[in-house]
Amino acid sequence: MTVAVALLLGAFMVAWAGPRLLERLLAVKAPAGVLLTGWLMMVVGCLTTVVAAVVITVLPTHGPAPLLIGLMHNCWQTLQHGGSPRFEEMAGLLFIAILLGVVVKLVLSLVRHRRSQWRLHRKQRDALTLVAQRQPGVIPTWWIPLDRPLAYSLAGRPALIVATDGLNEHLSEASVAAVIEHERAHILGHHHLLVGLARALASAVPWTPLTRRSPELVAALVELAADATAVRAHGADAVRSALLTMTAGGTPPAALAMAGNCVELRLRNLVGAPHASGTRTWLAGAFAMMLPMAIGSALLAVAAFAMCPFVLPM
Repeated sequence: MTVAVALLLGAFMVAWAGPRLLERLLAVKAPAGVLLTGWLMMVVGCLTTVVAAVVITVLPTHGPAPLLIGLMHNCWQTLQHGGSPRFEEMAGLLFIAILLGVVVKLVLSLVRHRRSQWRLHRKQRDALTLVAQRQPGVIPTWWIPLDRPLAYSLAGRPALIVATDGLNEHLSEASVAAVIEHERAHILGHHHLLVGLARALASAVPWTPLTRRSPELVAALVELAADATAVRAHGADAVRSALLTMTAGGTPPAALAMAGNCVELRLRNLVGAPHASGTRTWLAGAFAMMLPMAIGSALLAVAAFAMCPFVLPM
């Protein structure tokens, strides 16, 4: 039980302090791709640590199904004979109930998000075939005859990039290419899925800062990551011009638009943000994933060391 409590405390500390850590790293212009991977692995690490704590509490020696059935049977037998179940048994059942509830709510939120995306994708595709001109490519771009400079992307099969003729009228050729590259980066980086996951986490687990603040944090990070890709391909000046010229209104709610979020932050990060190398990204992800377990293990070691004088004979 002591090990489980230590692991739960480790997960709680990371879930509480994680957003502040990511925001501080963002303030010093850490690569958005690294932070995005760090956020995802931090969430995975916290969930894994909580699951490990539950397993340690209720499944110390046997397989999951037999011991869980035995645990419920023992509690029922104890209640029938007028006694009260052991604290470990009640805590184990409570942890399992909470964990199952969170998992079910998370899955339902993800399913609702995917269904809304599919409906929007189908509606947009049907409308685009009537009013837009399709430009072939790895990810096709649909051009709408509209004067307002606007661009956004939609996940789906096939993924869609939608842009208006106003881009060519108000932006330079380099800036237009940067806008398309930005939207392509959203699709290739699976940013729509990450944004949907962040919203589902906030809905299913709203009581921790890491999950509650995930939607706004991930929304900013995916835009910064897509900007970084566009800057590498077409330069910071082209991306800056697009951000200052384009409008944010008129995009579907599930779309990721070039001018849709945290424009001031993105303008500040166009220059000076280092490139997110693959090695650095994987190291950050591994560190973030192991952090809850490492903190829990450290707390357990500190508690064991502190209790030594009371346990060992003098």
